Amino acid sequence: MLTALLLAACYGAAAAAAEPMAGVDVVPVRPGIDMVMVHGQNVAVQFGPDGAVVVDTGAPGDSAALLSAIKQVTSEPIRFIINTSASPDRVGGNAEVSVAGQGFGEGEVGFGGGRFVGASNAPIIAQANVLLAMTTTAGAAYSSKAMPTLTYDAGGKGFSLNGDSIEIMHIPDAHSDGDSVVMFRRADVLVSGDIVDMQHFPQIDLAHGGSINGEVAALNQLVDLTVPALPLYWHGGGSVVIPARGRLMQQEEIVQYRDMLTILRDRVQALINQHRSLAQVHAADPTAGYDGRYGAEGGPWSTDQFVAAVYQSLTAAQAHGRGR
Repeated sequence: MLTALLLAACYGAAAAAAEPMAGVDVVPVRPGIDMVMVHGQNVAVQFGPDGAVVVDTGAPGDSAALLSAIKQVTSEPIRFIINTSASPDRVGGNAEVSVAGQGFGEGEVGFGGGRFVGASNAPIIAQANVLLAMTTTAGAAYSSKAMPTLTYDAGGKGFSLNGDSIEIMHIPDAHSDGDSVVMFRRADVLVSGDIVDMQHFPQIDLAHGGSINGEVAALNQLVDLTVPALPLYWHGGGSVVIPARGRLMQQEEIVQYRDMLTILRDRVQALINQHRSLAQVHAADPTAGYDGRYGAEGGPWSTDQFVAAVYQSLTAAQAHGRGR
């Protein structure tokens, strides 16, 4: 509650001043960074005299609304796109946003680093497994313009723009095997991608290497990367996290989300240890107490789907001798 009031006080007034669009909200986060909420999906935009960096591009069909919102934020060109995973809600607008952007050219004064130069469209940066998933997913039919053009494998990737250092870190086997967390160091803002969803239980993409234990480990890492707004919480300090969906977060809420997920994992594990079937686990209602906040009876990611993913993830880990 304290964090929610703090964020509302710090960012709510500025957000109210933004020109409204149907299904779109622009929320100032820190100077030079806004969160664009497009039909429920969060997109981070860092902007300044060097251009704009767009983290994720929303769901398919939302590109026009997103680009309109970005033009409201900055008149500078989109220079880079970063994808935090291969989820359709993270890469759906890649092609349109990239084509609308303008990569750095070799003739631009003062720009160096050959690996970032020479693209007419805005380059798309992602972990290598994002490119693999987008090229192999049946029926996805992504165009060549939607594909990541700058990939990294292990560890991460970093560059600097608009006076800030931007660090892209691979988080393995959480929502998927291609997750990245993006940190704007000077602004102290992190973009979590689908690792954190303030409106739902986290989506675990088992088909692309996601796991419940990886999710918990990822949240532990986010806790370590963030700094609380203490002791002078009323000054609006501390790290800010932009989740996949829902409002801005601070470390206190990342801790709460991690604790919730750890409790639910342990409940399901206890039932598995009692040799319960998936149907029996569903009947035991392991998400009791959290359904009202994060559950959904239907839609693209229901509570039943979440419980099934946790169960299948834990039984697979147990079968391979990895335990928890």
